[in-house]
Amino acid sequence: MIDGMAGTRDVEHFARMVEAGVYFVVVNGYSGCDADHPYSLGVVLSTYYDEHEADDRLQDAYVLSSMDYSVTGTIDNQFDVDIQQYSVTKAGRMYFTLRNNGSNGNIYAIELMDSYGNSLATLNQNKKYNVDLPQGIYFFKVFCSTYGSDYSSTYTLSGETRSGAARVEVTHAGDAAHPIQDYKDDPYWRVYSNSYVDGIAYDSNGYIVPNADISIVVRIVDGDQDVYANGKTDSQGKFRIQLNIGDGVGQYSYYASGISWNFYDIVPVSFESNGKRISADIDHFYHFAYQRKIN
Repeated sequence: MIDGMAGTRDVEHFARMVEAGVYFVVVNGYSGCDADHPYSLGVVLSTYYDEHEADDRLQDAYVLSSMDYSVTGTIDNQFDVDIQQYSVTKAGRMYFTLRNNGSNGNIYAIELMDSYGNSLATLNQNKKYNVDLPQGIYFFKVFCSTYGSDYSSTYTLSGETRSGAARVEVTHAGDAAHPIQDYKDDPYWRVYSNSYVDGIAYDSNGYIVPNADISIVVRIVDGDQDVYANGKTDSQGKFRIQLNIGDGVGQYSYYASGISWNFYDIVPVSFESNGKRISADIDHFYHFAYQRKIN
């Protein structure tokens, strides 16, 4: 049924789906002999396995077939581990989290491994992580750092890999069809507290970048603080990201003859991709504050 374990000096284990019956386990030395240090063999039968079993070895790993993934499973006994294989087709930043779905006894963890099974990092449950990875095949090994005999409880591993962009072009922002003219010193896109920003991301060669990480950083006047809005591009390299920057303070004003006084700020805006600042065709927004109508 199974033969040829990984051949390391670590603890080896495997799982197989079986019917009722009698089975035999034969243990052979992988290399050499040692009469002074015995081995231990443990066997457990579980009926709480998830749909991806058996997936306890690299060669039996469940293959995550899409860039965006979510898989739910169980660690249903003290020997169980679940291994998933993930392919990064283009270097980028991987975002992922391992969620404990309500177990009070089990504490889950995840080991990120390279294509040879070498450990790259061990990470905890219920935290969001990101890591920059080159193109290649990787494995997630989910296990219990503390096993509380909570056989049927589940975890969910989810994430995605996002490419990096080199520059963005903003095609629209705020409520107006075009940047607002004649305010202070330049035309600016006028944005409100929760306006959307639309644009296109490109790489260093000028090609659009699908599935690219995009962050908009607006330096608002209130509190002199950076406010981030995050998103990603679609398959055509386009993004649409909603701001959450509150109302402006009103450092500047404009009199619309016979209609109103409009108060606003001119605020710096920059863009990042996978944590690195990138170039853009704009560097400021008109940040609307409030309006006083003329009676």
